[in-house]
Amino acid sequence: MGSLSLQDLKSEGFQPMAISSLLSKVGTSDPVEIKKDIQKIIIDFDINKFERSKPKFDKNELSNLNSKIFQLMDYEELSEDLNKINSDMTIELWNLIKGNITTLKDVNKWFNVCYGKIIPIIENKTLIDLALNLIPKTDFDENTWTIWTKALSKESGKKGKDLFMPMRLCLTGQNKGPEMAELIRIMGRDRVISRLSNKK
Repeated sequence: MGSLSLQDLKSEGFQPMAISSLLSKVGTSDPVEIKKDIQKIIIDFDINKFERSKPKFDKNELSNLNSKIFQLMDYEELSEDLNKINSDMTIELWNLIKGNITTLKDVNKWFNVCYGKIIPIIENKTLIDLALNLIPKTDFDENTWTIWTKALSKESGKKGKDLFMPMRLCLTGQNKGPEMAELIRIMGRDRVISRLSNKK
């Protein structure tokens, strides 16, 4: 690990169990698996499995483990840490974004996507202008995205990635992320209209 310390990793947002899961297997031929319980790591630990050669610490592997552990964690398990990062964080938003973060530092990025200001990426202005004209008049719910994009597909002739990617880029500024149906419901109609209008 060189000069990289456990404190450094923690300050970067890596979770203790992700670090422990990796360190308990790095240098062995066993697959690295994420574990939430330290007792399971202890039970499975076997010092005889470690090779004599210097183990190679892979920070990318740790990032992958960190992502996986968030998917297993409920809001209550992280509420204290989440509130330190953003006191307006909610259970609803955590459940939506937890599959799309690598460290807790990513929380504010997605909070901003949902509630703050972003720079919309306009990849297909004609499509975005049409989407604005076809936006449902009612408050957004879990069915809005499906109804809206079906109408947009019919009018534009676009489908699949050619339809959904320009919409995602404009509304979130990101090329991947949580389900758009839930994102726009949380964003709300006014914020969606603002981004389609390129008002950030």
